Amino acid sequence: MRKSYIKPIMATALSAGLLVSSVFGVGTSSFVGTAHATGIISNIEAIYAKIADSDKQVVRDARDKAMVLANNSSNYSLITSLLSAVNGSSPISGLDEEGLLRLITTIAVPYSHFVPGGATLHDLVQGQLATINLLNGAVDSNERIDAADVEAYATALESALRNQITITNMFAIMDSGDISATAKTIFKNAFDAVSTTTDVGKFFTALGVRSGIPITSNLLADTLQGIVAAADTNYEALKVILFAEMNVAGDISIAFAPGTESSDGRTKQYKLKIFGLSIPYKYVSWYSSNSAITVTPVGDDNEPNVYVTLASGHSTETTTLTAKIKLSGSTWNNRELSHQDGVQLSVINPNTSPDPSPITPGTPTPSATPAPSATPAPSATPGPSATPAPTSAAEKLDDLLKNGAGDASELAAATGAAIKAAGTTDVSGSVKVDGNKATLSLDTNSLLDKMSSLKQTADTLNAKSQEANPDTPPAPVVLTLDLGNVDAAEAEISLPDDFIEAAKASGVDSVAVTVNGVSVTISLSDYQPGTTVKMEKKDNDETVLTAVSSPPVAPVVGFNMVMPGGTVPISFDPIPFDMPVTFTLAGENGAGASIAAGKGAVQALAADTKVDPELLSLVRVNDNGTVDYLGGVYNPSTQTFRTPISAGGTFTVVEHKVSFGDIADVKQWAGRQIEVAAAKGIVEGRAEGAFVPNDKVTRAEFTKMIVKTFGLESATAKENFADVNDTDWFKPYVASAVKAGLINGRDESTFAPNDTITRAEMATIASRALIFASKAVKVSAPDAALKGFGDAASINPSLKDGVALAAKSGIVIGDPSGNFNPNADSTRAQAAVVIYRLLNK
Repeated sequence: MRKSYIKPIMATALSAGLLVSSVFGVGTSSFVGTAHATGIISNIEAIYAKIADSDKQVVRDARDKAMVLANNSSNYSLITSLLSAVNGSSPISGLDEEGLLRLITTIAVPYSHFVPGGATLHDLVQGQLATINLLNGAVDSNERIDAADVEAYATALESALRNQITITNMFAIMDSGDISATAKTIFKNAFDAVSTTTDVGKFFTALGVRSGIPITSNLLADTLQGIVAAADTNYEALKVILFAEMNVAGDISIAFAPGTESSDGRTKQYKLKIFGLSIPYKYVSWYSSNSAITVTPVGDDNEPNVYVTLASGHSTETTTLTAKIKLSGSTWNNRELSHQDGVQLSVINPNTSPDPSPITPGTPTPSATPAPSATPAPSATPGPSATPAPTSAAEKLDDLLKNGAGDASELAAATGAAIKAAGTTDVSGSVKVDGNKATLSLDTNSLLDKMSSLKQTADTLNAKSQEANPDTPPAPVVLTLDLGNVDAAEAEISLPDDFIEAAKASGVDSVAVTVNGVSVTISLSDYQPGTTVKMEKKDNDETVLTAVSSPPVAPVVGFNMVMPGGTVPISFDPIPFDMPVTFTLAGENGAGASIAAGKGAVQALAADTKVDPELLSLVRVNDNGTVDYLGGVYNPSTQTFRTPISAGGTFTVVEHKVSFGDIADVKQWAGRQIEVAAAKGIVEGRAEGAFVPNDKVTRAEFTKMIVKTFGLESATAKENFADVNDTDWFKPYVASAVKAGLINGRDESTFAPNDTITRAEMATIASRALIFASKAVKVSAPDAALKGFGDAASINPSLKDGVALAAKSGIVIGDPSGNFNPNADSTRAQAAVVIYRLLNK
């Protein structure tokens, strides 16, 4: 019985991501062209691509916090012991706590590697050259280090870390809330291994000899562990990176154990392998998507193999095996590790014995260990095989509910996805094609049972979600009519009046119409009877190809809604518009990973285009060749791009890169956020190439930002402020925000568009937008949500609820001293960060 599994598992995450690059002034960019550095950079890019969207904010927050540790003198205690050892009785002239803390923070917590657009380690270290020169100048010239020394140190440290990590303690790390002791031991042992074998290790020794106080592996490990802990609460970001690195480098796979098939073909054995090593059953939950195929353990919890058994009464069945982390009580419980499609079991001679009993595994399974029957696994074993497999959307929701639900917005999104999946109906058989035009002829009676059962399903799922987390807003009941792949240039869909009335009576809130993967969702409360939805393929439209700045990664589609018997497109309140996208991930988002549109989608013009998904935007190409950037968000689970629209036109999705020449001083904490918000048309520069990040944000500017972030522009919106004129650029945004209930005036007649906006006002507007978009509900205990802010008492009572929700949702955070500064004016850079976080909710 295998008891330990020594193999590299955190080498890249700890050495390449946390310790290796830029130790003394040499960033990863300085290594370009060397085999070792190229590997590090590729690993970092691949790791980021594997971080789940819901986890990326954890890493971003750790990076942001690490970058400002040295701004607060209260954090200097993190570096006191090391500084004392470096200085000894003869302090190095000019060396202080702030400089050394900034340098060691760069070594210890370079989370910017895992956030696209963050400063590279090379960039960060350039700001610490003065400290580096002071340290290098304190030792003899023959003891100083250069780039080659750092590369050799990186290689040796990576090897040393590999010797410290085992499969067993890796799962223990994922299970534990506080891994400080484990982290310190790993750091310490690795430093021990390289202290005398590398020039950088000898450099630390030389600094200690000079000062008369040894700089030991324990001291270095204590310092690094303390800084990481200060920036990364409970080491959650480190765990996120570890899990992603395991998915990149671990070659995780479900493998059949050769020779284990029973003589009648009903039973086989499988195991999960990471780095080629079999993982004990105690760490893995196994699932079968087919209730006719069960999964049970072969032996005790330390054995890796599981039986996969075909139930009696079945001659052949196929299933998908899924393996997930099994760590009861951990936030990592039920994270998927791997799945294997197409696992088939067939009775070798079904006419001989359709129900053999007992089922005995064939050689080499020991005869003393009988294979399981079709009975579900014992209580110690998860038993999903006892029930039919849910859809992937339902499975995700079930996983969230089993694990304490978590964030309300994530739970709401999962509930909505499960309801929509349950409501998707194939109506391709009701499509008629005449020439180049397709129409839909619905039989309402055939959909009545579907609508009724959908409402019941939605009520059940919403009730479960709200029971798990009372802050979860109810998800709407959406019935999706999927016309499939329509082989026609145009499609015209008019929903019969009796269908609309039946849907409303059944409790359906919205109807989504999907043609060739392009979907529009229409609220029945706003639907005008007889309205016709028109979609047109325009992939070869020269106006579009000339107007857009980069190749489309989605179909080019003409979409409009017209009144009965009319031809003139109408405006409407914002409705969700979804398009399938096809592209190849580029840069830090994972070069080489192909993302293809789903079944029935129109092929994009440039399927091999490498893009950054966060820089994608829906565009409307106008007849005169101008382009409107409408924003939107990419959903990697469905490989679709969603943007609310309020008028028809010709649409597609493109990558939109916008650069500003004046954001260097905010790049570390707001550079990426500004880039993404600009790509989606949410923010603009004050002048060509100038974002002016430190300028204050006006009430009109932030109103536009929030309206465009959530796609709330409404042609029917009105406002009554005396200081908002028809000719003002911000009028439509103010009117739309008023209609959605996001903003108030200074009084009934005054909006004060050019006044600056405070941080508390900004947080409150952001919270109202989350509630309006059904991504959150009002916080029931605002004081509890604000207890982390030392200055919570200074928040205006009328804004307290909004700030509380924004804080609880992770939209706003405090400064390093623990204050929110509610009455301080927000800068443009700070506003971009808020917008970016809203986009990721």
